[in-house]
Amino acid sequence: METALYAKGKGGFIDGSLGVPDLKSPDFQRWKKNDAMVRAWLRNSLAKDIQESFVYTGTAREIWTEICERYGQSNAPRLYKIKKEFSNMFQGDGQPLTQYYTKFKTLWQELQIYDPLPYCKCEAAKDHLLRREKEKALQFLLGLNGNSDRLRSNVLSMEPIPSLSKLFSLVLQKKTILCTSK
Repeated sequence: METALYAKGKGGFIDGSLGVPDLKSPDFQRWKKNDAMVRAWLRNSLAKDIQESFVYTGTAREIWTEICERYGQSNAPRLYKIKKEFSNMFQGDGQPLTQYYTKFKTLWQELQIYDPLPYCKCEAAKDHLLRREKEKALQFLLGLNGNSDRLRSNVLSMEPIPSLSKLFSLVLQKKTILCTSK
């Protein structure tokens, strides 16, 4: 449901980023109409036996918050499992780089779903994003097999640390050069 709301440009009604305009504002009636539509979508997405309990809930944001509080489950067990998988993830000696990269990237995307960065447009949000990207690249480097020690050392001396995609490209280039020079 959340994805559908964002796809329709209505995510701000549930995540709090779109506040309620002043009652005297010309935007209020348009906001009220859209909020009613999102509330209807939310209620209609619920099982019939629980829809009634949301009929008199105020805004779409309030409905969303209550749904999350009532039916949301803790992400801690899943986060723990993902972090454990990362700690055990290494590129085996015979494992192709693309296979390791794909598995790593998929797991990282799952981590971002269960542990998203807070929604914010401030400078601190950019810093958090840069830190997370650096953490992702370092985690990828940790899992590379022993044949990548020199590349790992070179990358660690770079400022800033390259993105995961760029890092994959660098490792792939190194592997290609090694294969062609043999």
